[in-house]
Amino acid sequence: IASFGTVQAKARDARRMEDVQTFQKALALYQITGGSYPISVSTTTITGTDSVSLALTGAEAISTVPKDPLSPQYNYSYSSNSIGNDYTVAFCVETDTVKNYAAGCVNSVSP
Repeated sequence: IASFGTVQAKARDARRMEDVQTFQKALALYQITGGSYPISVSTTTITGTDSVSLALTGAEAISTVPKDPLSPQYNYSYSSNSIGNDYTVAFCVETDTVKNYAAGCVNSVSP
């Protein structure tokens, strides 16, 4: 049973990494077409109905905003600088098996 739980956690981590790549692609498309990333100086939890999600879907940079497989326990979050030329997407992983990332909610990507 313990190994099945580990397999499930690894599968959720793989999905998270796919979701983060989806965010990065959508943000790059948004930046190319709009000249900046969505501005959110305060950290925004990505829910699908938040301002960042609405900006990305409104600009047709993404059709559906992904949610963490264990939402609301874990969530993706987004923040940018005040001029929208840099951003951070923060996320959690459950295992130490994702290369370059650590178990816990201390992970992030930037452009």
